[in-house]
Amino acid sequence: TLLASSAASDVYKRQVYGDGMENDAGEVTLSMYKNIQQVVTDMQVFTVLNDSDRLICVGSNVPAWAKTYGIISGIAYIDVSNSHTAVLKKDGKVSIFCEGVNEDMNTSQWTDIIDIACGNNYTAGLKSDGTVVTVGDNDCGQCDVSKWKDIVQITAYYKTLIGLKSDGTVVAAGDNSKGQCDISEWNNIVSVVEGNGYTLGIKRDGTAVAVGDNKYGQCNVEDWKNIQQP
Repeated sequence: TLLASSAASDVYKRQVYGDGMENDAGEVTLSMYKNIQQVVTDMQVFTVLNDSDRLICVGSNVPAWAKTYGIISGIAYIDVSNSHTAVLKKDGKVSIFCEGVNEDMNTSQWTDIIDIACGNNYTAGLKSDGTVVTVGDNDCGQCDVSKWKDIVQITAYYKTLIGLKSDGTVVAAGDNSKGQCDISEWNNIVSVVEGNGYTLGIKRDGTAVAVGDNKYGQCNVEDWKNIQQP
């Protein structure tokens, strides 16, 4: 569990606290970091983005490519999977960091990207014109998004890619083994999150909907109310 704390009178005094997991390599020793803009995790490593555009890795098995983070500047957003890290820069360019050189994960030609999402060995980028581009594995059709348009947000997990459209409907591509892509009837959605075999949507009225794997009750959101978009 991650809890982010921000004083209302001073949004720059942001700190992050971790709990509920093993801490043999300092995974949850995050309270020392201040001015946090974003935290993402692949369940073993936390990658922290601070307000100086610096990326910091905390946890076990910190990847070798993390040593190159210091050369990055102008970062807008980051996302991770168990295979790689994607960095969206403020100029709309995307950089991929992974073990060795992966020619299938080349984003050098991408421009005007406003959002990114990482899955298992693939990355998706949302362009400012509402279309989506992808690189990497496509064994489950997770990169078959050439017909997508009017997209305003993307989210991914493992081999499933979800896109939120400007009209509040949702599209999906890739693995649907748990029913996580059964979102064709959703409407009035303002935010989506893809998890491990399930998809969560926040509606305009502050309620939530979810489909997919419910082994741990992660889709039991019928009673949620007044949920606000981040």
